[in-house]
Amino acid sequence: MDKGCGGLCALETEACKLVDRVRGVRVCRLLTLVTCSAQEWRCKNGLCVKADARCDGAIQCYDRSDELHCDCDLTKQFRCGHSISCFSNTKLCDGVIDCWDGFDEVNCTAECPKDQFTCTDGQCILATRFCDGFVDCTDGSDEPHGCDGGCSAHEISCRNHRCVPRTARCDGQDNCGDNTDELQCS
Repeated sequence: MDKGCGGLCALETEACKLVDRVRGVRVCRLLTLVTCSAQEWRCKNGLCVKADARCDGAIQCYDRSDELHCDCDLTKQFRCGHSISCFSNTKLCDGVIDCWDGFDEVNCTAECPKDQFTCTDGQCILATRFCDGFVDCTDGSDEPHGCDGGCSAHEISCRNHRCVPRTARCDGQDNCGDNTDELQCS
């Protein structure tokens, strides 16, 4: 019967070691710290990684400590949520998620002027081109389901021919895109 540590060892400072091979007894033992060179950085668990790997966005330490509590040069870099990892400002809103929390791709689409429709990819088109039967947005978001006027029984038809769920009627939000689902509400 194997008598292990059962996850009781302290993650950063102890390791489960086999002390009796015959009986399978294991105990928690303090990790022996290795001396890191001047070009290396010590992980919390004692392992050494290259110093330039610290806060570079790629996890090098098994305990992820090389990406925690990062101090970034905020004139050239941005920091992901909870002080994790530093990335160049050029990676903000580039269409690729670099941060673990997606922070670098949040709020990247600018609002279009009132007389224009904002496509899902951020492109602006004239509002009159929304649901006109022709795809104007490069992602096709200006011609969603329901533009052809064929709304389902559980949907309402907006003035711009878009279909939205009946539950969207008078809910305080412009679900149609032209505010017709919020007209004539008591």
